[in-house]
Amino acid sequence: NVRAPSGIISLVAANGLVCAGIDDTSTNVFGAYAVHAGTGQQAWTQYGDAAAVPYAAGPGALFGTGVYSLAALSATSGKVLWSAPAGAVNLGPASTWVLVADGTVCTTTQLSGTDQDPRNVVLGLDSGNGRRKWTADFPSVPTGLAGTAGMVFAGSSVPPWKGHGKVAALSAATGE
Repeated sequence: NVRAPSGIISLVAANGLVCAGIDDTSTNVFGAYAVHAGTGQQAWTQYGDAAAVPYAAGPGALFGTGVYSLAALSATSGKVLWSAPAGAVNLGPASTWVLVADGTVCTTTQLSGTDQDPRNVVLGLDSGNGRRKWTADFPSVPTGLAGTAGMVFAGSSVPPWKGHGKVAALSAATGE
């Protein structure tokens, strides 16, 4: 039984560690806390402006949302490996959905342009460097992600909040 330093909003297991995403606005603690799975001993913490709350794991890395971006953390040390450029991910309520499929980190979000309405999208980023690989538009904010065998599945309610839901199957490599 391990006591985390703040409210746990996610749990991800990777490299023999259990990593808890921490978010407590009352104490301004935001980031990640990792313990060794077998002993419960603290392995590392990652808090502050560069922190990310992990939601998914890939080989040697954790992927999650930061204050202004999508980020990758070293599973071993908690150090930031990369962060998507500011503005690439708008951290609305749907952006907490993150998954890794065949070397692509996917998240749901809304992208805003200076002269257009926000676009509801699934973003595919290269898991090694955070560069955008593809963007798939949706008629409403995607409500969840799942992935298997090179595919990413995104659910969306059409129109928002009523009617029948839709599920789209996308290639993890290309977003098609």
